[in-house]
Amino acid sequence: MTLSNKQKALLHIAKGKLNLSDVEYRATLVQMASFAQLELVRVLWCEYTGGNAGEDELNKWLLGTWKISSLRFLRKDAAQKVITALKAMKARAA
Repeated sequence: MTLSNKQKALLHIAKGKLNLSDVEYRATLVQMASFAQLELVRVLWCEYTGGNAGEDELNKWLLGTWKISSLRFLRKDAAQKVITALKAMKARAA
């Protein structure tokens, strides 16, 4: 799994603020969605909305549907479900 530098920075800040142990920190790293998954979500969202809705609208949809406040907090297991849902939404809209 590859994390973006932004994701790594956020996790490092969270580690310090939450006083996470190294074990907890490493477990969190394993659970984060990969950069490729995040990009696929962005691409599918853009295709579904026809490019008329940006990242803010995507985050609103994620919050309302998946209880995730931002794409950057997407976990690997939820990413697969979000990708599947976006593919289905795109297919229905076609």
